Amino acid sequence: MDRLFSDVHESAQAAKQACNDYAKTAGFALIIRNTARHSDGRRGYTSRKNPDTHPSKRRSTISQMTACPFRLWVKPTGDNAYFVQPGQSVQYNHDLEKPVAFSAFRRETIELYKDKIIAMHSSGTPPLKISLFIEAEVIKLKKASKILTPLLPKDISNVIAQHHQDQLEEATYRWALLTLLDIMDQLDIPPPRVTVTDREIALINALESDPRLARSVNLLCR
Repeated sequence: MDRLFSDVHESAQAAKQACNDYAKTAGFALIIRNTARHSDGRRGYTSRKNPDTHPSKRRSTISQMTACPFRLWVKPTGDNAYFVQPGQSVQYNHDLEKPVAFSAFRRETIELYKDKIIAMHSSGTPPLKISLFIEAEVIKLKKASKILTPLLPKDISNVIAQHHQDQLEEATYRWALLTLLDIMDQLDIPPPRVTVTDREIALINALESDPRLARSVNLLCR
C-alpha cells in the first residue's frame, strides 16, 4: 500500500485506476462516494431517494456494503498531477474476498472480451474452452502489469444468452420477413395461407405487422 500513496499520477482517472488495481489484489471493491455540495456549503453523501414516495411503493434493495471505515482520497498536487491519500482509517471491518467475487471487476473483463466470446461461441467453441481462454488471457496480461479479473462460467453463459436475445429482436424478424416476402413478390409466389411458429412473441408480432399476411392464419406449434 505504501507505493499506492507514494506514486504520482498524471490524471484523476489514472489515480482511481491505481486504487482499483490495489483493491483487486487486496481482496475488496471500492465505490466512489457522492460528494455533492449541500446547500450550506458542506460536502457529503446526498440521498437520491424521494422522501414523498409511499413506503408500499419503495424499492426493496439489498446492499453488500458494510459501512467499512476504510477510505482513500484522490487529490491534485496543484501542478496537473494527482496522488492517493489514506483516509482517517485504513482498517477493514469485513473479510477479504478474491477479485472474482466482485461483479464490477468481472464486468471490466467482459467488456474487453465480449466480442471474442461471441466469435468463439459462433465458431462452435464450448463455454468451458472459452472460459479457459479468458483465464489464460488474464494471466498473460497480469505478467504485462495489466490487472484483470477472471470470469465465472455464468458470465460466459450470460454474454452468449444476451447475444442470442439481441439477435432475436422484432427488427431482425421484420427485416427477414420483409426480405422473404419481397422475393416471393418478384417470383409471383402468393403469400402463405398458413404460418406455423413457436411462442416467439417477436416473430408473431412481425407476422402480424405485414399487411400481405393479413389473411394468413398463424398456427402455434407446441
